[in-house]
Amino acid sequence: MAAMQRRRLTLAVQGTGASAATGNDHRLTVSEPGSGSRLFYLDNLKWVLIAAVIVSHAATAYGAVGAWLFEEPTLSPVVKTVFSALIDVGGLFALGTFMLVAGLLTPPALARKGLGKFVRDRLLRLGLPVVAAVVLVTPVMVWMIVAVTGYRLTLAAYVRYQLRWLDPGPMWFAAVLLFFTLCYAGWRAVRSAGKPDCAPLQMRHVLVAAALIAVLSFAVRLAFPIGSQQPLEVQFWEWPRLAVLFAFGVMAWQRGWLAARTPAPIRRACWVASAVAIAALLGALAATGFAVGPYSGGWHWQAALTAGVEGVLSVGASLALVDLFRQVGSWHGRFARSLSRHSYSAYFLQLPVLVSLELGLWRFAWPGDVKLALTAPVGLAICFGLPWAFRNALTAASRRRGTAGPPPGEQAELDRPQAA
Repeated sequence: MAAMQRRRLTLAVQGTGASAATGNDHRLTVSEPGSGSRLFYLDNLKWVLIAAVIVSHAATAYGAVGAWLFEEPTLSPVVKTVFSALIDVGGLFALGTFMLVAGLLTPPALARKGLGKFVRDRLLRLGLPVVAAVVLVTPVMVWMIVAVTGYRLTLAAYVRYQLRWLDPGPMWFAAVLLFFTLCYAGWRAVRSAGKPDCAPLQMRHVLVAAALIAVLSFAVRLAFPIGSQQPLEVQFWEWPRLAVLFAFGVMAWQRGWLAARTPAPIRRACWVASAVAIAALLGALAATGFAVGPYSGGWHWQAALTAGVEGVLSVGASLALVDLFRQVGSWHGRFARSLSRHSYSAYFLQLPVLVSLELGLWRFAWPGDVKLALTAPVGLAICFGLPWAFRNALTAASRRRGTAGPPPGEQAELDRPQAA
């Protein structure tokens, strides 16, 4: 039947097919390739997080916590528990880290391109894939699931659902990021950036951001609890965290907060606070028998705890990860650059790639652990490999036509770190 886990469309099957039917202002700058100051650590942080998202969705398909378009819950209890714990904890900060990085990279992109070009670029890069996901990718995947599994879902019922909710799958995040970036562009259209304020990052900045996320998350979830459904699956219950961290990233660029390593006291506090927050949440869940309902929202102490943990963890872990990758994540070999360049395409491709793999394995009466062990690495390879192959094919075709590739300015644009 059409289960609505987190109240979104989920086509879950029981068992398998075999057994069932720059300058001197110290701001962060995005440099031209070859200048020696490219932000490789942000590139690498981006593709590592996207790879983790893809693996988490592969695990969700086989029974870990979360919602996915096709579900065959057959993981063993131990593997399910491990992945569910990792997804629950990572879900409290991973997308926020994306927004922090997006906030860091949005102001220089707007300044470099100008308002008109920036808006057009964001509409094409973020808006067009969202539209494609709503009108093409998700409907085709639903048709494939119905055709392969014999799932009982009429075309009329699905059309009614999609017209009402416009479900874009994982691309909901791109829709939210597009909204935030257009809001920032509109703000800059009526108010100039002004002179940079290069005050260093202080503990009070971190505490204010964490407190804002906690208070706003609790308030928003009184009306939109975790798992509630909205058009485009925009997940309003996550907006306080995403909006605050996007704004934090913008301010960090303007004030140079992250132009150098995070101050040691803040760094240590972020790691310690994140560990304590995780322990507190997991301890509370265990003490309440993992009854997650009250943690989703409402006037419950569990909901207040979740919001508080989210505030601490999303800010603390995001800053800690950015600082960690600054220190150890500046890989810039050909392989790392390729992963970074194609990470957004990999994010877009994850739904058709993973669902296709899951459907291909559905008829085999294998344990979910085995299927996950196959789906996750193969899915990663295809999601990142397809855009790499497509790009190489275009390059080869351009060379056959007598050109060496995109013009230098266009190539520089392709090689920049991207916010999405």
